[in-house]
Amino acid sequence: MFKKLFSSMALLLVGLGVHAQTTQSNTVYPGENGAKTVLIQKAYYGYVQFLSGDARYISGLLGGAAGFAYDIVNDTCLMYEDFTLPGFISPNHYAGQDDPGETVVNAFAYYNGTRTPLEHVLESGKPSYDDVFITAVQGNGDNLVTMVYEQYDKPSGSKGFVNIAAIHDGKTGKLKFKLPLVWNMPISGDALGFGARGDCISGDGTVVGGHSTNPFVAGKWSLAFWDISDPDNILTFGIEDEGFDFGTFYGANYDGSVLVGSSESNGQGVIVNYDKTAKKFSYKTVAPLPGWDMVAFTGVADNGTVIGYCGMALDPGTREPVFYTELTGLVKMNEYLYEYYNIDLQKLGLYVPIAISRDGSIQTGFFNDDSGYSLPWYNKLGSAPILPRARKISARAARGTLEVTINWQQPFKSEHTLKGYNIYRDDETSPLNETLLPVSTQDYSDKPAAGRHTYYIVAVYDNDASMKAASNTVQVVQPGECFPVQSVGHRLEYNRYATIFWGQPSSEVAALAKNDRVSPTKEPKGKFNLQLDAAETAAPETAQMAATPRPKSYTSTTLDYIANVDMLTYSGFAGIKIGDYYYTSSHLGGGIQVLDKYNEIVRVITHEGLGAVMAMVYDDESNTLYCGTLTGIKSIDLDNDKMDIIAPVSARFLAYVPELDGGKGGFVAGREHSCNTYTMDGELIEADILNFRSPIYACGAAYHNGRLYVSSASGKYYNEIYVFDFEKRTQIGEPIQVVEDPALYDFLTFDGLLPLTGITQAGSLSVCTLEDGTTALGAVFQCAYITTRLMLLEIESDASVKGYDLYRSFNGGAYQKLNGDTPLATRRYSETLTEAGKYAYYVVVLPQNADAPESAASPVDTVKVAATADCPKPTFTIRESNRWTVLDWM
Repeated sequence: MFKKLFSSMALLLVGLGVHAQTTQSNTVYPGENGAKTVLIQKAYYGYVQFLSGDARYISGLLGGAAGFAYDIVNDTCLMYEDFTLPGFISPNHYAGQDDPGETVVNAFAYYNGTRTPLEHVLESGKPSYDDVFITAVQGNGDNLVTMVYEQYDKPSGSKGFVNIAAIHDGKTGKLKFKLPLVWNMPISGDALGFGARGDCISGDGTVVGGHSTNPFVAGKWSLAFWDISDPDNILTFGIEDEGFDFGTFYGANYDGSVLVGSSESNGQGVIVNYDKTAKKFSYKTVAPLPGWDMVAFTGVADNGTVIGYCGMALDPGTREPVFYTELTGLVKMNEYLYEYYNIDLQKLGLYVPIAISRDGSIQTGFFNDDSGYSLPWYNKLGSAPILPRARKISARAARGTLEVTINWQQPFKSEHTLKGYNIYRDDETSPLNETLLPVSTQDYSDKPAAGRHTYYIVAVYDNDASMKAASNTVQVVQPGECFPVQSVGHRLEYNRYATIFWGQPSSEVAALAKNDRVSPTKEPKGKFNLQLDAAETAAPETAQMAATPRPKSYTSTTLDYIANVDMLTYSGFAGIKIGDYYYTSSHLGGGIQVLDKYNEIVRVITHEGLGAVMAMVYDDESNTLYCGTLTGIKSIDLDNDKMDIIAPVSARFLAYVPELDGGKGGFVAGREHSCNTYTMDGELIEADILNFRSPIYACGAAYHNGRLYVSSASGKYYNEIYVFDFEKRTQIGEPIQVVEDPALYDFLTFDGLLPLTGITQAGSLSVCTLEDGTTALGAVFQCAYITTRLMLLEIESDASVKGYDLYRSFNGGAYQKLNGDTPLATRRYSETLTEAGKYAYYVVVLPQNADAPESAASPVDTVKVAATADCPKPTFTIRESNRWTVLDWM
């Protein structure tokens, strides 16, 4: 039997063969005229299967074996130990099913105190494989959609199974009738399976949706539905078009006139409109969001609102919940809730919508949090959404002036007409603009006094105005002064070891990665081993480097984290920043996606023969993008959108080195264990110039000022970065474990624990120069449970920055400088704290120009150390129950 860990609270609620009721401790995310609620926080592994027709009860299974039914009206929950609840209409009427991990599944109908097993479907009595199980339940419980497997002998002599779908009475458990095959295809050959299955039923019980044996491709299932209004004359319908040989319908509206599902063959969401009078249907498809390769629709309301999820094939770790309406098109559920109901979910794990109420106001499903647990949730939305606001507002101050530029995107679509915008600064009540800004406007300039400022935009409609939407806070400094660092953060481990980290000097006080809206809420735990010994990784300048004029900046030896970009795909491999755009690609192919500063795909570059792009190098003088693929080095003229093949050599990684070929420039390219140099025309210069044998498993390479940076899918996290002295052909220091950067810790970990091995596997590397002059390494990380990221890491600081001074105060006392007379050439500092109390830190930026003033002190971050510097081990008490092991701890 499949067993899961339950909390002690959950165990107190369930007894052998009985049920108990309690008020649950839920997490509520309130908004405007709506809220999202996460249920049963202390009972992990909760999967939603059903929403009752009156939208009062949510039911399903907990821990893989028990059932639950949550009452939305009274905020109470019924729990059952010995069976799950694929359909709960009321405490007096529900459908139950034994633990799905059992050898035989026994389903039953419960009505007015009587529990009745479902009548057998096959004439022979019990089928040869499993028993009757429930695949869908009508909203009022009148009908149960069921299925059994019947064994048959294949021509080869092996055994096969026929899927037989049926309808049972939801009160008596009696078999009503079987669902016929849509195409009535005879059993033949050694195909994977035959038959029919119903996966949803309309609220009035007249239409069943699901799939049936495909008439053209053996072993696959085509989308099909049945009109069961007249049980003596069941009508069958199916999609026979090319590209729809594998899929199913998951949801239907109340009267069965609309069904929704997906075609796994082409990755499209499917919406069917069924004319019940004419007995005809039409359908349309909806493409997945950019970055995903499939979308599945799971429910539809009578008002046309459709719910579902995008994903990468069938991988449940990639699912992104979505809404679809005629007005909005396909949008992420998180964005829909935020833009139309002001429900800000901050950081909430991947979740899957299962059902939607008839009026569309309630949606429910389950989600996986950072610890890997699944929890039920539901949205309860009011009838009137808010007026959409301007989106993704950013403010940035220019260097050397007092000017601030504000950018934004247009609001989501609305039934009301957008007239324009008003811009506000800080708490001022009058807009900065004298007349309403036109709808097409997406930027505005202001010249405020020096200091911190936040800007607000109000979208004005024909009937009213939206709520204010805020920008990040921006720091404006007098000409010649330094910007302060973005922020100061810390990690405290074992109540003893403190690591302080800070962002780059910037006008933006908020983090650069504005798209993530991540707010860590828990103190991180775990071991942290970032090596900050600059002497270990520093290298003397080579002769070539010494002869090259260099800015007066420090070279980062720790590759400190700057920011990250969501590549909008789970299979990303290469990424590079070009101007205000990010060019990204996937190892699964599909061309090069161009992302704008709002993290949205604005263009896809595809050329015949391009293949999967594994690496990218950009030449700004010719506006040419060089691409490394497994079949060759290729160039794309971005002005003329023309592709040429430079050399038919394998280039899993690709880097440009200006010193090669006598100063004409050339490439470093190769595969996992090879490293060759080539001319710009693709001629081999030298083979195996570096030792790329084990443990190196090269994925990417980038060159800057005499150093070749190589990403490797090796080490304890499968994402090391090696540094080589390119002229001497020698390795510099030990490989850098980027994920151990404390600034990345909360972003890449689950509940504060370091990620599992291979959870952030290395991709390609690239080099770019940021607006402030900082040279950044673009490192791609394929992250489990979140989309692939292009991490920007500091290689060389802005030429105007000499370094940093770090100050510390203990228990409110005077601040003391920690780094003595030598500026810090890193944005990380670690120390061991030995005395209990409060430690506060701030950072000052030191300019290269001796006449320029230092920056103002950056925001203070306080480290609290408890009364003891020791970390006692927690005390565990282990208790046994008849089904679960319970751990209590202090």
